[in-house]
Amino acid sequence: MTESHERSEWARLASLMALFANVNRDPRRHGAFKPAEFNPYAKHDQYSELTRRKRVVAPLTVLRDLWCKNEAKKGGE
Repeated sequence: MTESHERSEWARLASLMALFANVNRDPRRHGAFKPAEFNPYAKHDQYSELTRRKRVVAPLTVLRDLWCKNEAKKGGE
């Protein structure tokens, strides 16, 4: 629990540091800063790959079959 609280605090602080850096940066010399550049947990996070959501691509017929299966049975009765 302590580590998750610490990660949360660092994420919040890194967002603020990126905001301050982007406000004061020279656009000709450097691109926009990201909060991950200031967060020590973001660089070597062993959990980030596991917790990242992956988008599942499925045809709409799968959803139709899933939701309309019961309606087809009720209508046939």
